Amino acid sequence: MRRMRSEMASKNNGFVFSLDLELFWGVRDHKSRQQYGRNILGVRQAVPAILQLFARHEIACTWAVVGMLFAKNKNKKDLLAHLPQDRPKYSNPQLDPYSAIAEIGNDEKSDPWHYGRSLIDLIRQVNGQEVGTHTFGHFNCLEAGATPQAFDADLESALEIMARDGIAPRSIVFPRNQHDDSYLDKCAGRNINVFRGNEKSWLYKSAAKGRHTKLQRALRLADAYLDISGANSHLAHRQLNSLMVDIPSSRFCGPGMRRCLLRTV
Repeated sequence: MRRMRSEMASKNNGFVFSLDLELFWGVRDHKSRQQYGRNILGVRQAVPAILQLFARHEIACTWAVVGMLFAKNKNKKDLLAHLPQDRPKYSNPQLDPYSAIAEIGNDEKSDPWHYGRSLIDLIRQVNGQEVGTHTFGHFNCLEAGATPQAFDADLESALEIMARDGIAPRSIVFPRNQHDDSYLDKCAGRNINVFRGNEKSWLYKSAAKGRHTKLQRALRLADAYLDISGANSHLAHRQLNSLMVDIPSSRFCGPGMRRCLLRTV
């Protein structure tokens, strides 16, 4: 789990938590395991602690989980059996998760950076916790080489591996909040009808990673602490002929802010 967002939604001013559970799949394009592996292992302490807090205060939360984390091992009946046939051909090869499969361990015990089944099981044991999808292979929709067709194949893999546990997700958090109408259409076609959209401010416009300017990135960081883009409270609204419900994000909580928030909940 690398990021934590809270959104204001609905006419009753509901406070909505959504968390991304992705482990190393979410950072492998810009971090090495030597650089960030310790942080990923910290997720295994953070998730149980957050769940205890949520249970104590009866807080509901959506956990958007990368589909690969559902695999118990790498054999041909598990992870390898669920790989999508149509895969993105990213121009940045570091974004391709499938190129790393030969190097990862066989199961969660040998490779806690790439498998997360035990964490998913913990989440499902706590009342009020929804398991949504974060795509199967941390799919970056707006990066060069991604296509709606490959995304649809990715979603199919995610739904199949989740279905083994009786989970049929109805919500999605797009990796890095990258999406456009063509990708929303694919979600609606697979009965996923709620997504976490972006704030209205130009600072948060959905775009490929390299298209965000240094100024945008700096202002987004400052916006987490200062009121630059406004309150960002939203009503949930429908898109694509009422097939998809957009619950826009309103605040990104980094590690320091997360500790502050959890102390005040």
